[in-house]
Amino acid sequence: MKKVMCVLCSLLILVSLVFIANEKYPKYKAYKESNELQKLQQDQRNEERKKTLEEKIENAKDQINKIMEDRQKQSNTPKKEILKQYEKRYNENSDFYAWIKIEGTNVDYPVMYTPEDPNFYVYKNFEKQDSQLGSIYINGYSNPEKDGNILLYGHNRADLTMFGSLSYYKEKNFYDAHKNITFNTIYEESTYEIIGVVQAFVKKEDLMDPKDETKSKVPFKELEGEPLFYNYLKLDTKEEFEEYIRYVRKYSYYPINFESEYGDKLLTLCTCTNTKKYQNERLLIVAKKIK
Repeated sequence: MKKVMCVLCSLLILVSLVFIANEKYPKYKAYKESNELQKLQQDQRNEERKKTLEEKIENAKDQINKIMEDRQKQSNTPKKEILKQYEKRYNENSDFYAWIKIEGTNVDYPVMYTPEDPNFYVYKNFEKQDSQLGSIYINGYSNPEKDGNILLYGHNRADLTMFGSLSYYKEKNFYDAHKNITFNTIYEESTYEIIGVVQAFVKKEDLMDPKDETKSKVPFKELEGEPLFYNYLKLDTKEEFEEYIRYVRKYSYYPINFESEYGDKLLTLCTCTNTKKYQNERLLIVAKKIK
């Protein structure tokens, strides 16, 4: 009897194990397959990350090599020598870029250039100290070495300092007697001949000091499609150059007979007019390089 009971118990246990195995094995198999799939996916992601990292490393190497090549080219390019008469000024302030002088006016000043801070010298002197006179400076968004038009700014001072005496050019007789501008960069001496004395305007949002309380009651001239002189800097196409020349001829206070051709280097001096008519009115003296 005991043997029968043992056999029955053994059979019962065996049946139970088979039942459990039949129920659990598919789950185990699915779990195992899922783990293998996840491992495969992880291996694939790792391989992709490795490939991406290798590509980034190669790109970084290429960029470093390009930088090194560019530096090598720059080191092999002869550097321009600063003219002897401007070495001292340049050593005092490396923002010094040129000197401008106009006979018959008070214009005889250093010209500053700070592309990293375009309007730094609006109210700063040569020593970088606060000054209501400011300095004569080049439009910081331009490249005077490459652009076809060098744009200079200066205040129209009542005491005729800075660009205050440029208003003399509104009289044709004064222009006839003082046509040339000496504009020497720290690398090169040059002479420019005036080809236009222009009435110009700027957009209100482009004013450097739109909240100037001293002009708060002076109205703004609304501009409707008129060309903006400060958009003509590069002049790197014939169309753009000729468009700026047409602008100069059209808005000049009086006609000036001159010849020009694409490739001429231009110089534009800009100052306020300080009239009570329009706050955004400007006076431009436009010249072309003749030597």
